[in-house]
Amino acid sequence: MEGRETASSPDSTMSIRVVDYMITARCNLHCPFCYGPDPRMKGEMTQEEIQAFIRFIASQGIVSLIIAGGEPLISPYLYLILDLAQGFGIKVALQTNAYIPKTLEPCLPKLTWLAVPLDGISPDTNLKMRTSEVHLKRVLESIALANRFRVQSMKLKIGTVIANANIGELLSLAEIVADIKPDVWKWYQVRPRGQGYYTFNNLYVSANQIREMELIVRDRYPMLPLVVSMLQDTVTAYLIINPDSEMLIPMVDDYLSFGRLIENDLKVNYSTWKSAIAAINVSRHVRNVIQTFPGALSSAYNKIGQFHQL
Repeated sequence: MEGRETASSPDSTMSIRVVDYMITARCNLHCPFCYGPDPRMKGEMTQEEIQAFIRFIASQGIVSLIIAGGEPLISPYLYLILDLAQGFGIKVALQTNAYIPKTLEPCLPKLTWLAVPLDGISPDTNLKMRTSEVHLKRVLESIALANRFRVQSMKLKIGTVIANANIGELLSLAEIVADIKPDVWKWYQVRPRGQGYYTFNNLYVSANQIREMELIVRDRYPMLPLVVSMLQDTVTAYLIINPDSEMLIPMVDDYLSFGRLIENDLKVNYSTWKSAIAAINVSRHVRNVIQTFPGALSSAYNKIGQFHQL
């Protein structure tokens, strides 16, 4: 049937090698700026559907998988996916809120990158940004566990969402980040998607304000590997797989949906796959991957000649 074939080899015209998989919509925090899937959504992929999904993306030349959510550590299938990815030679970055270090620890040996958030110093700011006064403490505990594996080549990314509630703490955050020495510190302008659609006006910090703080932080801490992501940088830059396998491409305040990739009978809807990839701004996508996860996770793009100068 048209659109449901499972391709055995990647389409040579497709140059996407990294996908974002939102393994679950469920989360243990309620961050006001969250642009992940609605935590009330139903229909996460079953074990068999996940196996079909990983097998398919491997057949399409996907070499790196960014696992997020919701909170991926809540998913009962996280370890399965890590094993499957490893079996297909797919490198994995795990984006977690780092709130449950003990659950994170067994995952660390299988990761190429660990991505965790730091959004505030004071308990009040952590409560406003991450709905937990002790979030900073939990993240630092997780980073301490991860440091053993960083010696073995796993890399660490710290993400910070810039909002009215925390922009005054960025210099203090920079001092902590400088001590941690991550491989990337990425700032995110608030996105008006997901929960962020409803809170955007209350949280929003302009690009000019963010750039001013960037200059101050870079002047004080010139060795920090700082990357800044503005809202417009994200539009059509990600290939996102929702928990139920729905394929999405981000726009300014919403997502383009292309339907589910894995159907109920475990067939792959290849037309959905091709349509979603055709909607991506490839240059913006590649630039984002290389800046966010430089090195092993983005190595497939480093080998593509036309992207060397991005």
